[in-house]
Amino acid sequence: MIKNNRKNICNAIFFLFIVSVTFYLLLKDQEIPIIVDSIRRTNVMYLLLGIAAVIFFVCSESVIIHYLMIKLKSPMVFRSCIKYSFIGFFFGCITPCSTGAQPAQIYYMKKDKANLGVASLMLLEVTIAYKAVLIFLGILMLTLKKKFVMHYLGKYMGFLYFGIIINIVVVLWLSILLYHTETVRKLVNKIVSFLASLNIVKDRDVTLDKVEVAFSRYNEGAIFLKRQMKIRAVVFLITLVQRLALFLVTYFVYRAFGLSKYGVVEIVALQSVISIAVDMLPLPGGIGASENLFLIIFKKIFGTNIMPGMLLSRGISYYGLLIISAIITIVVQIRYSYREL
Repeated sequence: MIKNNRKNICNAIFFLFIVSVTFYLLLKDQEIPIIVDSIRRTNVMYLLLGIAAVIFFVCSESVIIHYLMIKLKSPMVFRSCIKYSFIGFFFGCITPCSTGAQPAQIYYMKKDKANLGVASLMLLEVTIAYKAVLIFLGILMLTLKKKFVMHYLGKYMGFLYFGIIINIVVVLWLSILLYHTETVRKLVNKIVSFLASLNIVKDRDVTLDKVEVAFSRYNEGAIFLKRQMKIRAVVFLITLVQRLALFLVTYFVYRAFGLSKYGVVEIVALQSVISIAVDMLPLPGGIGASENLFLIIFKKIFGTNIMPGMLLSRGISYYGLLIISAIITIVVQIRYSYREL
């Protein structure tokens, strides 16, 4: 527990360092009063719609978690699913490639006595759907909007191709873990044995017995999901709506400045390109890369409002949600701490 806390503190410090450097470089030559004035004159109604879209984004994952756990015969209270979604977003934001999201969610699910095998399988399916949606949108952009995307992305098109290819590789690897359950069991056993050799795991045999119990449920659930493509299709569709809701934030910010030349499809398409391009970069939340790509891609669209537009878009869809998620995570941790006293 102490080691995990130290790791989280290090991640948080690294995250704050990256954020500080990013915004120093972005704002050092800017006229701050002009930016503030531009933001002050935006249409608040559209900004509220952006906030609503972000809340919808998080709660959509809660719907997926709730739905899958019911189908896997390990139902959870929906309120708890919302809690896990915010916790996952927080830890995903402060760790490279969002690698801290699922371990943190599993940790708190374990606290609530959830079956670890089923929880791990469910989160694996959620991750596969998330990545698959990004691949789908990327291919869709290249098929239907290639000239439009190339016009605004220009020499940075390589980022889009890189994002699609890496996500395909990740989905294939995760699918192996889903469909070849024996591979998962062997991998987990090796990890436990390795941790035992480092004295991180105190009782190797007891831990392996617990792993076998969890794995039996994981294996049952994996076999069930493989046969129920309808369930996976539902998860994919909910995830697609979830992702589009997040991309809508940029459109609402665009309209908040009184701009209307471009439609929702064009704005969402370009925002999806940014998300695909930075998704697998080893940076917490794609910090730095997301901001810079926004300034490059949307410069012609936002015009003189490009800097305040970027600040509002990222502020609502990422930093604002991060603060809310951090508060919820802290409150949850405090409650667990009191419960264990």
